[in-house]
Amino acid sequence: MRRLIIIVVGILAILIVAALALPFLIDANQFKPRVEAEATKALGRDVKIGNLSISIFSGGVKAQNLVIAENPAYGKGPFLTAQSMAIGVEMMPLITSRKLNVQSFTIEQPQVNLIHGTNGKWNVSTLGGNSTAQPQGNSSSSSSEFRVGKFTIHDGRVTVEHLGTNSKPSTYEAVDLTASNVSMASAFPYELSATPPGGGSIKVSGDFGPLSEKVADQTPLTADIKVERFDLGASGLVDPTSGMRGLLNLNANLKSDGKTAKLMGHGSGEKLCLVQGCAPSSTPVALDFGTDYDLARQTGTLSKGVLKLGNSAANLGGAFDMGGAVAKLNMKVDAANVAVGDIQGILPAIGVVLPSGASLQGGTANAHATIAGPLDALITTGAVDVNNTKLTGYDLGSKLSAISKLAGIGSTKETLIQLFASNVKVSPVGTQADNLKLVVPGIGTLAGGGVIGPKNDLNFKMRAQLQTQGNALGALTAAAGFGGKNTEIPFHVSGTTANPVFTPDVGGAVGGMLSGAKGQQANPAGLVDSLGGLFGKKKKP
Repeated sequence: MRRLIIIVVGILAILIVAALALPFLIDANQFKPRVEAEATKALGRDVKIGNLSISIFSGGVKAQNLVIAENPAYGKGPFLTAQSMAIGVEMMPLITSRKLNVQSFTIEQPQVNLIHGTNGKWNVSTLGGNSTAQPQGNSSSSSSEFRVGKFTIHDGRVTVEHLGTNSKPSTYEAVDLTASNVSMASAFPYELSATPPGGGSIKVSGDFGPLSEKVADQTPLTADIKVERFDLGASGLVDPTSGMRGLLNLNANLKSDGKTAKLMGHGSGEKLCLVQGCAPSSTPVALDFGTDYDLARQTGTLSKGVLKLGNSAANLGGAFDMGGAVAKLNMKVDAANVAVGDIQGILPAIGVVLPSGASLQGGTANAHATIAGPLDALITTGAVDVNNTKLTGYDLGSKLSAISKLAGIGSTKETLIQLFASNVKVSPVGTQADNLKLVVPGIGTLAGGGVIGPKNDLNFKMRAQLQTQGNALGALTAAAGFGGKNTEIPFHVSGTTANPVFTPDVGGAVGGMLSGAKGQQANPAGLVDSLGGLFGKKKKP
């Protein structure tokens, strides 16, 4: 027994000594040319590695200073750099015949640079391009034979840059990628996770391959995508001057055959801001969608689009083009009989801010519009109308005090809006409202148009059409010798959407009344003095 123990201990000692001595007996750097050549062939990019060393206890080879070159069309910097990479190998073939059979790759804390070109293509689209080409005279060395049991990227950092735009590069942290049974000639499963700029999370899993012989982005793949609290403003996807921001969530499924990619799922957004100078929405917006995307043409259509606002819904459809530096949209939205209460919270996101303390209650709204242009400078044009809603928490009568005196209108903190209708154009520089019509029982009809600027500043020229019979204005016009049942009072709206200022145009009012006199006996001077008194102006002595 003692002798057996001595033999066992001796064998173990020999193995330990051999394990410790093996790195000195086998120069791992002799495999470096082969590793670099195989990786270069597989990726279609020059791959360089530093010193190689063997570790028996970890069962592999460790490489230092990994560098994968960039496509020259996207710059001179590297595509990927890492201080170290572990290569798992079969130890017995390595020891007995010095044969390198790779089982796994693990890249620790790499820095990856993803670049979106002005042609709409990513620098990764050429990764692996021509990798399946057979070198002349040596078909057995084709990279189609390249297989790895497991490929891992751990704790990576990915910087995303969009060329030809004003957006700043953004960084995704804690990037982990795991792929099993990796082959260039067949599909293999993968899992990806990352923390996007501004927080949140991204998780993707599916199958990838076989690798396209032309470009990587035409490789067949499937993907189950889950994104939580993605910060649009911090993502670098949009021009910061556009004002677009908000938190996005996504659950979607992607299937691509290498020619057409189909994406279906459900998305939602909260605290959205879609134009410059807007305020974040107070209610979330959801979208059920389906898209078909032509990978070669880089164009797609929205095959399904249901925009959900509370208990109401709107239909969204159209096309998009990803073939440039910035995606372009050409969409149409149709919303019919949407409850005003469901859309009130989203109004600030498109630059429609109610006066401070005001809210809308009840009523329905309709909108038919086109959304077109680059993603960071969208222009929305169309028509909207709101019917039978109440404006509460805002004394419109007192704000229209001059007109109120003429029409005999008292103050009230609740205003019934029978109709609000307008043609609108929403762009990054503000909102243009034309052919605006506001019918308010007890006040009259207000009409005109103007602009809401990027800082919610107002510049509107309006006309108030009032009934003159039985009120102060009717008595004044009759006394001055003017007839007619209806009189228009022009006024100007300035200030901001939170605090609008209404200023009557006395000269315009008198001009309108004079033009309606039609040669009757009249006293314009007396009318001006009377109107001036109602508008708070002192009569001339």
